[in-house]
Amino acid sequence: VLEWGLRTSIGLQEDVSNATSVLPGFVLTVLYGGYALAAVVTPPAILVWVIVRRRWPLLGVYVLTTLAASLLLHLAEGWISARVPGVDAVPLVVTQVDIDWAIDPAWVASFAAALTVTGPWMSRRWYRTAWIVLALLVPVRLLVGAGVPTGLLVGLASGWAIGSAALLIFGAPSR
Repeated sequence: VLEWGLRTSIGLQEDVSNATSVLPGFVLTVLYGGYALAAVVTPPAILVWVIVRRRWPLLGVYVLTTLAASLLLHLAEGWISARVPGVDAVPLVVTQVDIDWAIDPAWVASFAAALTVTGPWMSRRWYRTAWIVLALLVPVRLLVGAGVPTGLLVGLASGWAIGSAALLIFGAPSR
C-alpha cells in the first residue's frame, strides 16, 4: 500500500509539473516564495497573539506542543524512510523554482500542533484562515514542482494529532 501511494504521488507530481511547465519560472518563484513566507510568518504571529492576549497557560501548551511535534517528526523521519522504500530517493520531477530552502515537515508539524492548540481561543475567521494557509502548502508545493509532499502530509497529520492530544490533556474553553 505504501509503495502504491508513493507511485501515485510521483505520478501526480509528474502530471502537475507537465501542466505547469508553460508558466514562466519567475511566476512560480513568486508564488512559492510568497506562499512560503506566509507559512513561515503565521506561527510566530500566533505566538505573538498568545502573548499579547496574556494567555500564559496557553503559551506553555503552545511551546510544549510545538516542541513535541517537531521532535516527534524528526524521530519519525528515520522510521518512515526505513519502512517506505525509496522515500529518500524520490527524484524531483522538475525543479522549476530555484529556492535553496523548503518548508520543513517538522515546521509543518509544529505549525499544525500550534494551530490545533490555539484554535479554541481564536476567532473563527482567523482560525480558518490559518488552516487554509497550512492546507494549501501541499498543492502549492506540487504546483511549482518542488518535490513529492509526502513529508508535509505526515507533518500535518502528526501535528494535528499532537495538538488534539494536548487539548484532551490540558482542556479547552467551553464555547
